[in-house]
Amino acid sequence: MRGLAVMTAVVAGVIYTLSPLTVWCLLALAVLARWAARDIAGRERRWLLAVFGAALGLRLLAIGLLPFLVDPWREPYTSYFGDGVYAIQRSVWIRNIALGIPVGSRDFIEAFEPQFGWSGYNYVLAFLHMVCGRSPYGVACFSTVLFLAAALILHRCCRRAFGPLAAFAGLAIVLFMPSLFAWSVAPLKEGLQFLLLATIVAALAALAPRRWMTNAGAALAVLAALIASGTLRSGGTAIALTGIGAATVLWLSARRTATLAAVIVGLALAIPLAASSRRVDAAVAVTIRDAAIRHLGHARSPGAFYRLLDDKLYAGATTDPEVGPPFDLDFGAELRFLIRAVQMFFAQPLPWAPESFKWLALLPQQVLWYLTLPLALVGVIRGFWREPRLTSLLAGMIVAGIVVVAPNSGNVGTLIRHRDMIVPFVLALAGFGAVTLAARVVTPLAAVRTEKVVGSWH
Repeated sequence: MRGLAVMTAVVAGVIYTLSPLTVWCLLALAVLARWAARDIAGRERRWLLAVFGAALGLRLLAIGLLPFLVDPWREPYTSYFGDGVYAIQRSVWIRNIALGIPVGSRDFIEAFEPQFGWSGYNYVLAFLHMVCGRSPYGVACFSTVLFLAAALILHRCCRRAFGPLAAFAGLAIVLFMPSLFAWSVAPLKEGLQFLLLATIVAALAALAPRRWMTNAGAALAVLAALIASGTLRSGGTAIALTGIGAATVLWLSARRTATLAAVIVGLALAIPLAASSRRVDAAVAVTIRDAAIRHLGHARSPGAFYRLLDDKLYAGATTDPEVGPPFDLDFGAELRFLIRAVQMFFAQPLPWAPESFKWLALLPQQVLWYLTLPLALVGVIRGFWREPRLTSLLAGMIVAGIVVVAPNSGNVGTLIRHRDMIVPFVLALAGFGAVTLAARVVTPLAAVRTEKVVGSWH
């Protein structure tokens, strides 16, 4: 026993010497596991810790392989994504500048580049480098901590609202969804974005009458998450605010029939009035036109792309009439553009039309994605009856992702990365939808067995 303790201490000391940040992340993950299993016992606790341990082990293995994938003659460290390597580089440059360590002129410019790749997350990583020393692989562990914390927060919310089995099903899919797994082992801002949105959902779901301290803490958490979202990425605050607004409308509509009728009447009156206003009409037209221009930029970027506009608009259309044909959209073109944007948001990448052989690797995930969509719809419908507040919040975040991301995309890879901001909320609802169907649609015998399983988790 003493020898085992000595060996453990030696291994921990070696790991801390190589990467102090990794050790601190492991301690944070241990705290997360303890918090996740709080107030949970029996079979549910064992399954939860087993799935969490498997998800964590696979991520640590993926990160641990990175040093062996480095070509020491070309680069000092690596990541699974080029954006991840660039994020490490920029954060290290920012750290060196803050500590007075000389950097090259080009590196100085790249460190504070205000447009391409800018994110407040670079400064978070730079702070970690300052405190723990340069940690190119420790920051990947930090992203894992953020992602798993967000997944567990969402699991706790869904467990209270939808039950333990539905929450566990949603958590398992979130933890092992291939693209979400990939972002969680790279020093990218996706993990922090997920954590901020999950914090907003959990804080608003915790609001309750006459609980002033809880409500005040929830309001502060939402405000902090909104501010942080604005510094994280362009459109981060817009997605969060749109999600809150959509959730409010959905929640009011789901409370009772009279409220739903009032919302429908209000929208029926507001939309024609807004459409008749020249100022509103011009603002909407400009917003759609700007989104279409961004889509053109994505569609003309390297890699696989898809089309949302009419074919004639891809033939050298530009906003400068002296360079090419003017970029103009009539009402019909605008409507077709928006409808196609929503369709492609859910459909891309198309499994029956792969752009290249490498896209075939995404086929299993895409099939899983298609299967979860109808389950999520069932979860929304049933959720409005059982727990309208949390269902409205989850659905609101999904609506926000569609509104902000769908019309501004055109590159398949970029769409997948941006869509994954709201995919965990789809999967949470899909878990509830799957349990609902298992209990209500299958044969009576299977339904009885499902109810027994649900009861055993208590």
